Amino acid sequence: MNKWSSNQMKELFVLFMKSFFVFYITQLISGSGVTGKTVLYSLFGAAIWVLLLKIFPNLTNKE
Repeated sequence: MNKWSSNQMKELFVLFMKSFFVFYITQLISGSGVTGKTVLYSLFGAAIWVLLLKIFPNLTNKE
């Protein structure tokens, strides 16, 4: 596995944080409330989403 550049790590972190907030806000809107479980689900959801985007970069329409 090659070393990731600082720029790639920063981009990955920003993507992860954006995904986390999207999952967290959608759970808050659905009425789950602020609980540890909500944060945990949001973290797992964001991690899975970031992995999917890294494995399948064609999921987003960036051109």
